[in-house]
Amino acid sequence: MITRRLIALLPAALVVFLLVLHAQDDSGRARIEAVVTSIRAGNVATVEVFGVPADALFAVNLAPASLEDAWDYKIILRFPSGLEGRTEALTAALSSAVIRKSDRQVQTLDVRTGIAFYSKTPKDRRIATFYFTGTGHDGAVNDTAVSFSPGLALQLKKLLRPSI
Repeated sequence: MITRRLIALLPAALVVFLLVLHAQDDSGRARIEAVVTSIRAGNVATVEVFGVPADALFAVNLAPASLEDAWDYKIILRFPSGLEGRTEALTAALSSAVIRKSDRQVQTLDVRTGIAFYSKTPKDRRIATFYFTGTGHDGAVNDTAVSFSPGLALQLKKLLRPSI
């Protein structure tokens, strides 16, 4: 009797597990889509690019929370004037990004660059933050460890470089 009940519950448990797993995989994609939607709606106030050089040495890995406190450089771009003519390329790069949930924990990452997007309304609310390791292949979207498609970090850094 118990065995039949367990067998009957197994498909339901599997569906719930797959839905939770799918939701975790989509959390990074959902944050990217939130940034793209905000850019297209003109609801991005500022973009921060902050980090440390890829060759900087630390006694421990530099997790996203640590990078927020220990950055060597920080560039703040007002949007859209700071990115005049680059919004289409930026939204295209973000929309085409391929990300996968990583097996790693966020605290074990060794990130070197962070890119944070802030909204106009509500005022200065952080929409999403992308963190990249030195290679740019791994990182995090907010608090979710992910693997990024090759070249995304470099592409975003080039697009977000200020034109002085």
